[in-house]
Amino acid sequence: MAPPLLRSAVKDPETQALVDSIEASVTRGAAIIRQLLLFGRGKDGPREPVSMRALVREMAKIAEETFPKNIRIKTELPNDMSLVMGDSTQLHQVLLNLAVNARDAMPNGGEILFRVTIADLAAQKAGATPGATPGPHVRVDVQDTGHGVDPRHLDKLFDPYFTTKKQGKGTGIGLSTSMGIVRAHGGFITANPLPDRGTTFSVWLPVTSADQTPRAPESSSEMPRGHGEHILVVDDEPEVRNVLCRILSQSGYHCACCATGPAAIELLAQPGPPVRVLLTDILMPEMDGRALARTVHTRYPDILIVTMTGYDANQDTADNGQELGILAALQKPLSARELLTTLHRILHPAPSGSAGK
Repeated sequence: MAPPLLRSAVKDPETQALVDSIEASVTRGAAIIRQLLLFGRGKDGPREPVSMRALVREMAKIAEETFPKNIRIKTELPNDMSLVMGDSTQLHQVLLNLAVNARDAMPNGGEILFRVTIADLAAQKAGATPGATPGPHVRVDVQDTGHGVDPRHLDKLFDPYFTTKKQGKGTGIGLSTSMGIVRAHGGFITANPLPDRGTTFSVWLPVTSADQTPRAPESSSEMPRGHGEHILVVDDEPEVRNVLCRILSQSGYHCACCATGPAAIELLAQPGPPVRVLLTDILMPEMDGRALARTVHTRYPDILIVTMTGYDANQDTADNGQELGILAALQKPLSARELLTTLHRILHPAPSGSAGK
């Protein structure tokens, strides 16, 4: 949530670019956390058209900014915009695992090349590769100039917990996890090591329908604004409260904050402008967000209720969510866009019967 505040406060292009990198990293971190939560519940993440060209460009930028300066980063990206159907967070994790392995193979420096090509997988090769299907594929190469891989280890590279790194330097699950992700996407990974000349890992993913397009990011100028509505924010973490209130205040809302449910109930009982929306965390001491929602919905039925949680946000609108008056549930960490879009949606609902027109 903080990057939009930083972006509005700085004008220098280089600093703006740094804020963009921070926001991208935070977004990726949040997505990985959500993936872990889904994995813990035995669920898969959403699949959508993904541009591997864009993912590789992002991965190369991360490597340039975080890898040692004696490692040069190069890219070879095609003009072809072919897409794959997949989970961008999982595929990003595959690229990160391969990039880190390439870095670790070059302790004295070297070069990592990220290359994207479009290749037609022949039926013969597909038949010899478990899980592969013939047809056009996006191929992503991560090539290093390190010490290479001993040919004797080739058949074990993707085995869980197998590693050639020194104790404490690797777990042996990166390549195994990457192979599992790629196979779940209908693809496969190959390794082409050249002793003392480096290794090339190639990720093969089937191309999806040409008429599908990746979801385009929305510009910050499109974020909806408030019109002086009063929002009550309840969260026991002061940093979260402060950031939320600053975003809301800068976006045209009036904001009040409380650290606990009882404090929120006490504030609502005082005279003053009517609160239009209660924005409450779920996990709080003294009184949790669901108990607060129930109390507020009973005493002040005109107040609209939105919850925030670091766990499964859908649970707050399922089951007895409607009974508690919960109109929307946001997944932490949330973005300014998610917050402002949700508030605008519940404050200005579409007229009944307008859907599909």
